[in-house]
Amino acid sequence: MDIETENETQLATNAAPRLTKRIVTVRLPKNEYPGFTFEAWVNAPAKHWQKILNPWVREGDLADELEPLTVDTASEAEVAAAQAIVVARHETELLRAFQMLVVSHNGWLNFDGEPFPPPNQKSFFDEIPNELLACMLVALQDAEKKLPGSLRQKKRR
Repeated sequence: MDIETENETQLATNAAPRLTKRIVTVRLPKNEYPGFTFEAWVNAPAKHWQKILNPWVREGDLADELEPLTVDTASEAEVAAAQAIVVARHETELLRAFQMLVVSHNGWLNFDGEPFPPPNQKSFFDEIPNELLACMLVALQDAEKKLPGSLRQKKRR
């Protein structure tokens, strides 16, 4: 048996380790949103976290959109149109990231006592207040930074 065949046989008989989604409950600030929690996928691929961890439009995005023109050579209308495209694209990417990472909420109700849609629907982000969205963004950023319990440094007694 050659090495390649031996490795193939070993892979067939020994299952390779497979990631599982690590979902955690994230609590929003008690004073502003008492009882509000949501489930977040904290070990999601980096591509989903990049927009959450750095939610701002990058400096080079406008220049990329204007190319081959530059901010100095483009008309005000061209710059304004490019800015609108960049912001719309950025908001769409940020929304997709939120929809991937925010798995569910614990039955949030709006001001009229009506339930908010699930976070995987675009209407959820249209209906929640901006302040609540900002709190979720900060809470997501904090949740991503926390290590699993098994990796945290244990306190000595």
